[in-house]
Amino acid sequence: MVLDIAVSIKTSKLGGNSMPTSDLSASRTEGVVPIELMCRFDGRIIEANKAARDLAKSVNAPKVNRLLPDDHFELVSRALHSGDVVVSANHIYGFDFEWKYYLDQRSKVIRIESINYVQNKQSEIDKSVVSIEGWSNFIDSVPVAVCVTENNSDEIRYINQIACRILNIIPGTENQTKLREVFANTNTIKKINQLLIEKGFVRDLKVSARGTNNSRWDKDEKWLQVNIKLIRKLEGSFLIWTFTDYTSGSQTEAALLESENKFQNVIQGAQEGIWEWQAGLEGSEWWSQPMYELLGLKVDESKIGLSQLQRLIHPEDREIFANAWSRLINDKGKQFIVEARIAVKKKGYRWFVIRGTADYDYTGNAKKVVGSISDIHLQKQAQVQLAEEKDKVVATLRSIVDAVITTNERGEVQYINQAAARFLNCSEEYARGKHIENVIDLYEEESDEKIENPILSCLSGNLKKNQKLNADIVTKTGTKYTVQLMVTPLISQSGKLYGAVTVMNDVTNLRLLARRLRYQASHDSLTSLINRSEFERNVRKAILNAKTKHKKSSLIYLDLDRFKMVNDLYGHAAGDELLIQFSNLVKSKLRGSDILARLGGDEFALLLPECSLDQAEEKAHEILNSIQEYKFIWEQKSFNVEASIGVAEVNQKCFDLSYALSAVDSACYLAKESGRNCVRVFREGDENINRRRGQERWLQRFDKALNEGRLVVTAQSIINIKANKDIEIDKNGFEILIRMEDDNGRLVPPNAFLPAVERYNRAPKLDRWILDKVLLQLSDNRDVLSQIDKCSINLSGQSLVSEGFLPFIMAKLKEYQIDPSKICFEITETAAIANLDQATSFVQKLKDLGCYFALDDFGAGLSSFAYLKTLPVDFLKIDGMFVKDIHRDDVSRAMVKAINDMGHVLGKQTIAEYVENEEILETLKEIGVDFAQGFHAGRPEPILEFFESSQFKVITPKMRKLFAAGGR
Repeated sequence: MVLDIAVSIKTSKLGGNSMPTSDLSASRTEGVVPIELMCRFDGRIIEANKAARDLAKSVNAPKVNRLLPDDHFELVSRALHSGDVVVSANHIYGFDFEWKYYLDQRSKVIRIESINYVQNKQSEIDKSVVSIEGWSNFIDSVPVAVCVTENNSDEIRYINQIACRILNIIPGTENQTKLREVFANTNTIKKINQLLIEKGFVRDLKVSARGTNNSRWDKDEKWLQVNIKLIRKLEGSFLIWTFTDYTSGSQTEAALLESENKFQNVIQGAQEGIWEWQAGLEGSEWWSQPMYELLGLKVDESKIGLSQLQRLIHPEDREIFANAWSRLINDKGKQFIVEARIAVKKKGYRWFVIRGTADYDYTGNAKKVVGSISDIHLQKQAQVQLAEEKDKVVATLRSIVDAVITTNERGEVQYINQAAARFLNCSEEYARGKHIENVIDLYEEESDEKIENPILSCLSGNLKKNQKLNADIVTKTGTKYTVQLMVTPLISQSGKLYGAVTVMNDVTNLRLLARRLRYQASHDSLTSLINRSEFERNVRKAILNAKTKHKKSSLIYLDLDRFKMVNDLYGHAAGDELLIQFSNLVKSKLRGSDILARLGGDEFALLLPECSLDQAEEKAHEILNSIQEYKFIWEQKSFNVEASIGVAEVNQKCFDLSYALSAVDSACYLAKESGRNCVRVFREGDENINRRRGQERWLQRFDKALNEGRLVVTAQSIINIKANKDIEIDKNGFEILIRMEDDNGRLVPPNAFLPAVERYNRAPKLDRWILDKVLLQLSDNRDVLSQIDKCSINLSGQSLVSEGFLPFIMAKLKEYQIDPSKICFEITETAAIANLDQATSFVQKLKDLGCYFALDDFGAGLSSFAYLKTLPVDFLKIDGMFVKDIHRDDVSRAMVKAINDMGHVLGKQTIAEYVENEEILETLKEIGVDFAQGFHAGRPEPILEFFESSQFKVITPKMRKLFAAGGR
């Protein structure tokens, strides 16, 4: 900040000036022109009146500010700090000046008033001024380096020997030297010139330089302290120079200064705050800059010291700090460390660690304490969080049901939770510190063979990741458990193994339950025999032994006859008891290595390991004889038990399980077809066996085709051949027929695979598939419904009695919104008669819905028409075996005519199958058959192609004649 100072040097002619007067004012010389100056604090004149400028010129002063006293700056400083009036006097340029320094009434500037200045008489001047030449003796006598130079030319007038030695000036050559040339550093010269101009003197200027070739300095660096004083005499102005060589001292001072700077840099750059306390010295306490910053304070905004620090400490922590301080001061504790919360501005309380070290005097009293504070808030939070997490972990470990054990790298137990203590039947104190082998022993599950403890394996470095295993554990108290262990190595960030943690879960009950479940999964719950899946597993082993070790085995398949009758007559309790007694009967005839299984229902199977086919056949007859001799008694009634038995050999020709089971099943099926209660043996080349196995292969092909979408829905026309001339337009119908694509894309006729489908009860599944596909196509092609009479769909006898099939039909008709009157279901005569009551109910419910029914293959094996009175069908489809020879066989013609007449009498329409040529068609017309179906009427085509073909048309009488004439 620059302070403007008004300087007034005036006489009594100032008259009306408001400045205060003084007793010295009486000594002013009247008639002297006033001098007024305005100057800055540094002495530079910014304003001067004419009297001041004239006076300066008259005394040859370089600048007006040379009129001011030499101690001008000291006087100003004293006036500013004390506020008192300061009086001074000086003699310069032949004038005597008296000055008065005081604050003006505005208290903003210093007024300097010349109380009196008079010009000295020449005689007085001569007396008071010592000749400059007289100084030489004085200069040579002083023990310091002194030099006098001209102020303007800087030529040396006088120099003593000490100065010549310090400045390296050769005596006798001083008149040739300008003193400022000895300073190699131009900045030093500039600074000297500036100070002389501004102040008229230079005090304690410390300079250093290193000598060069062109300088007067030697090559070693030299440090000098320089003082210069400007002297004004009548004969001119001079500069008096004094030099002090303190090169060695400056080096020490520089080292100390450098050390001090380093120390200050360390303090200022440290993360810690530094503080100092001295006993008995008021205001001697000190804080480093980082300490202010840590506490969020500014250097000039708060008091410092121990009391202030104590006020900032959290109230709950002050007593801890006070006690520690008391021990340090009074008990010679040397040092203390306290963790406390300290209030930080704008941040609230934060955790700090406060450290202090005391220095004691010879009496034992603490005279100084130096300390530091460090912000540990984050560490403290981490410690708190770590402690909380540790508490959570401990609480968790104590509460979980799993047993947890930790060991060090030597296998010594470090920790066990309460669950582990209960599990091992020992206390935590007992187990802690003991080697793990002295706590538990491990054995192979379900055996007595001891195994290596996986914890030791882990600690030996063989385990780098989690290891999980099941084992039986025996505690030192002898208790045995089945446990699941998981051992995890504890590895530090540096990769060092320092222990292991083991979690043990008691799975004893689970293992018992698992064994029970495994038994239940592999055994029949009623008879306790193994079930189908377990039996098949054993058969696979036998097949493998036959192929690899050439050890043949045999299979026996047993099917109880008339078992259903027992269930129906006496209930399932009687049936269950029969199965139990039957299984015990068969088991009584077996060897120890033989395996008996219940496959399901009334089906049983035997695996006879290492038994030839002849031996197995003999065993089968032995079992059958025992069965025939056995009588089942229930509620005081006895029943003869019968069984059909099949026998097959397991040898190298058995490709797989399916082949072996198919062979023995085929043999059992032949036993049933042979009248039951007998034994049949599977042998390669048997015609009946081959036929049976052929059906099995077709079934496999059918299942594969169904799953792969290779079943093809086709349609075949059913034409109206009525001779009713009154009907202008007659509509044709069509029958849905199924075909199967083989692996090569060829169509397979239904008579190849349908017998297998019927034999193995796949017919309901096929009927559902066909019904869904056909109704979907009719829904997507609704114009077809208006052009047809009926769409005929075949249903198997199995579907008529299949649970849920009737609701399925009704749901699909509703889903696809198909008019039921457009659908005609065809059922075979054999199926209808076999289940007459169920078939009648089935047909009637769908007829009530609007559907039509046709009796397919009518006449094949027919013995009576009586059932037609109760079976509500709409059409009779005459079996093709009668139709195909009708044009050349009178018996066939008579049969067809009888069926047609009977059908019409019963109010049913007739449909003739196998219409292969025009002759058959004409004969049917003559007999009066209503509809015709066969290759002559139209071949089957895929249903969508059929909708686009020429045979799917509305037939008028005229077109019918053309059709009859042209074979179309």
